[in-house]
Amino acid sequence: MTPEKKILFRGVGLGNWLLPEGYMWKFGDGGDRPRKIEHLVTELIGRRAPGSSGSNFERTISQRLTFNASAGWDTTRSGRRSMRGCFLSDTDPPVPLEEGFATLDNLVGWCKAQGIYVILDMHGAPGGQDRPKH
Repeated sequence: MTPEKKILFRGVGLGNWLLPEGYMWKFGDGGDRPRKIEHLVTELIGRRAPGSSGSNFERTISQRLTFNASAGWDTTRSGRRSMRGCFLSDTDPPVPLEEGFATLDNLVGWCKAQGIYVILDMHGAPGGQDRPKH
């Protein structure tokens, strides 16, 4: 049996990138969950055209990871919605969303290039933040 080895990570989360958080935006009850926030944004600016990407925002994330590495951080956490809406469509039956997988591939690639571990967190899993309030 090998001795236990403790690992200490120093890092930061990528809040609001792939899982909008109502408390960070201060939307109140009208935007207290990811799906409500997405609905508010869609009402304001419309749906993104199919095939378009969030490349400007993704470039910002890539630069943030470069900064994080230079500051000595070795880990980042990426909160995600549930499988539906992130990797699968909300339709029935669900269809794989290639854009979701491409975004994940980009994130892992950026982290690898900076020597940063990535923690994939299904933060908005069913029964979590998207659940109705009682």
